[in-house]
Amino acid sequence: ATSVTTAGAFFGNAISDIPPLRLFGVFSGFMVLADLLLTITLLPSILVLQHRWFGQCCGGKSSGDINSPRALERFLTQRFAPCLFKLAPFVVILFAVVTGVALNIALEIKPGAQFHEAELFPPDHAQLRAYNAMQDMTNQEPEYVYAFIVYGITPTDTGDFNNPSSETEVEWDTDFDLYAPEAQEFTAELCDDLLAQRGMVRRLDTCWAQQAKSSLLTMGEAFPATSQYQLDRLYLPGVRRGDDGHKWVEIMFQTTLLATAQVSEIRALYDQLEALMEKWNAEAKHRGLLGLSRGFQTSYKWRFMSTIENMATTCISAACISTLVVLVMLLITMRNVVVVALVVLHVIAICLTLMACFVLEGRKLGVLESIAATLLVGLSVDYLVHVGTAYLEEPDEVPRERRTLNAIAHIGGSVVASSATTVISAIFLCFGTITFFVAFGRFVIGMIFLSLIFTLVSLTSCLYLCGPENGCGSLRCWRRSKAVQAEEANGAEPSGSDDAADALTSTVVLPPVPPCRKIAAGVLATCALLLGGGIRLGLSLSHSEEQLAACPTLTELEFTFNEYAIAPEKDSYRCRDYDKLPSGCTYYVTGWEPIVTDGLAGIVHHMILFATDTSKSQCPYTCFDMPTAVGIDAAWAVGGGLVAFPDGVAYPIGGHKHALQMHYYNPSMDSSLVDVRSGIKLKLSSKPPTHSLKNIIIGLHPLGGLYIEPWRDNTTVFAECTPKL
Repeated sequence: ATSVTTAGAFFGNAISDIPPLRLFGVFSGFMVLADLLLTITLLPSILVLQHRWFGQCCGGKSSGDINSPRALERFLTQRFAPCLFKLAPFVVILFAVVTGVALNIALEIKPGAQFHEAELFPPDHAQLRAYNAMQDMTNQEPEYVYAFIVYGITPTDTGDFNNPSSETEVEWDTDFDLYAPEAQEFTAELCDDLLAQRGMVRRLDTCWAQQAKSSLLTMGEAFPATSQYQLDRLYLPGVRRGDDGHKWVEIMFQTTLLATAQVSEIRALYDQLEALMEKWNAEAKHRGLLGLSRGFQTSYKWRFMSTIENMATTCISAACISTLVVLVMLLITMRNVVVVALVVLHVIAICLTLMACFVLEGRKLGVLESIAATLLVGLSVDYLVHVGTAYLEEPDEVPRERRTLNAIAHIGGSVVASSATTVISAIFLCFGTITFFVAFGRFVIGMIFLSLIFTLVSLTSCLYLCGPENGCGSLRCWRRSKAVQAEEANGAEPSGSDDAADALTSTVVLPPVPPCRKIAAGVLATCALLLGGGIRLGLSLSHSEEQLAACPTLTELEFTFNEYAIAPEKDSYRCRDYDKLPSGCTYYVTGWEPIVTDGLAGIVHHMILFATDTSKSQCPYTCFDMPTAVGIDAAWAVGGGLVAFPDGVAYPIGGHKHALQMHYYNPSMDSSLVDVRSGIKLKLSSKPPTHSLKNIIIGLHPLGGLYIEPWRDNTTVFAECTPKL
C-alpha cells in the first residue's frame, strides 16, 4: 500500500510544464515501483537462502530471541505511548493550531529570482569570490532588461515542447512590407510613443523608421520614402533578412526593469507592454495595415518569468493532484474512510509546515523549492500509511485505545529505524560543496523529521481519540467479508494477532479520556483549522485589492529640503535623493511650482530636479554636478515662477529615482540660515497628453565652464552632449 501510494504521488508531477520536474516525478514513480518489485521478489528469495545456508551458524539467535521485543519497541509502547495518550486532546489542538499558522505562512512564499551558476557555491568558496570580484570590476552600473518589438514574423511555436531536441520553424508574416510609406510613418509614431513611456522605457536603442527619417531628412529628401531604393541604400539598424530573403524588423529598447527584479515586477512590466502592443495592433488594424497588426514584444526575461511562474503553479497543482491520487490509492488499499481522512489531513499538514519553514528561513520558490514541493506528498505519506495500516490490521472488536497501542508496538520501531537510516544517508549531502545538494539534504532531513513527529505524535493521538471501531467507515468488499466471516466461524485467529506484541502491550495501562474532552478537542481543533483558513482567505482578498491599486492617482508631488542648515559658504551645492514614484507607473508633468522658504529669496539661487538611476542618500550631501543623471524633469532659477504647459501638453516621468540639486548663494556667509522648506512641486496627471515634451541635455564645458554672456543675441558655446535623448 505504501509503495503504490508513494509512486502515485510522484506520478502526479507528470502534469508539470517544466520538463525536468515532469521527468523527475515520472522517474521517481517508476523507481518506487521497481523497488517494490525487487522487495517482493528478490528480497524474500535472499532471506530464504540466508536462512537455509547461514541460519544456524555465525551466532544465529534462537526463535525465542528473535521474537522478543527490542528496547526501542519497549520504550515506544511502555513509556512513550502512555504519556502521549494522557495529553492526546491537547496534542490534537496544538497540531491543529500549528497547521493553521503554517497555512498562512506557507502561502506567503514568493517567487524566486533567476538562478545563476555562481549560486552553486557557498559564500566563502573561491569560485564565488572570483565571480563577485569580476562583477564588481565589470558592472559599475546596474544592468537593465532589454525588450524587442518584432514585425514580419508570426508569433507561433510549431515545435514540440515535450521534445528538447525539437526546433520550431519560423513562419513569416507575408503581409508585412517595410517599404510601404504607411508602415514607415506608423513605426515612427510607435517609437515616439515608446519614448514617452517613461515608466517602462529608459532608452530607445534601435528604431529603423526613426533612423530612416533622420537619414532622409539629412540628405534633403522627404520622409516617408516612396521607393525601395531609398531605404536599401541606408543603414537601418533592426532590419533583418531571413534565409529566404524575407525581411523582418525589430525595435530594441532598454526597459526600466532591473535584471535582478523579482517575478512580480517582471510580470507587471510584461502586462504593461502587452497592453501597449494591443493598443498599437488595434490602431494598425484600424488603419488597414494588416502587416503591422500582428506585432509582438519579447525579451529573454519573459522566459525566466514564465519558468518561475510555472514552477509556482505546477508545483501547487502537482501537490494537489498527488494528494488526490494518494486519497484514491488509500481508499483502494486501506478501505476505511476515517483512517484515510486522517492520513490525508496529516499529509497536507506536513506539506504546509515544511513550506512555512522555507518562508521563515527566507527562501523563495526557486528550483530547489519547486523540486521539494513535488516530493512533499510522496515522502510524507509513507510513515502515516504504515501506522494507519497497522491500526486497521487489528481486530475490529478491539477498542480504539488498544488498537492504537498495538499499532505502535507493531510498526513504531520500524518507522523510527527507517527514518533514522534516511536521515543518516541525507546527512552526507550536508557536507558537500555544491549548495544545491546541501540544501536538498537539509530538506530531506526536515521532511523526515516532520513526518516522524506528525506520525508518532499527532496521528496516533487522533487514532487514540477518534479512531474507527467495529468496522466504522469500512469499505470492505462483499466477497472478502464473507471470507472473513468463514475464517472466524472456523476458529481462525485474526490476521492482526501477534503474541510478542500482545505480551508487550498487555501490561500497559491506558489512561481513559472522557467523551466530553474528546468532543472539546475535536471542536477546538476544527475551529483552529477554520480560523487559519479564514485568515488566509482574508489576506488573499486584501492582496488582490493592493494589486488593483498598483498605480495610485497623483496630482502633485513635492521634492523639498526640510530644516536644512545652510552652509556658511558663498556658493554651496547640495543634493538629496528621492524614490517617490511607484515602480512601473508613468505620470505626466503638466507644470511645476517653486517652493522657497520666506526670507531666503535670492539665497535659494536655483533648483534642478534630476532623473537618476542611483540613490546616494536621503539626507542632503555636497554635489556640484550630477554625473549619474539621465534627464532633467524640472528646473527653477532666481526670477522664475510657476510653470504651466498648455492643455494637452505634458512631460512623461517614471521608471527613475530623483535627485534635487539646490544651489545656495550666501555672499555674507551667514551661519544662522536654515532652509525650512524649499523645493519643487510637480503638477501631475495620469492621462496621456496629446503632445509629449522632450528635452536634450547639454553637458559640461570641456574646460569646466559653461558661460553665456549677457546682452548678446547669439553666443557660441563649446560643450558635450549626452548620448541619451
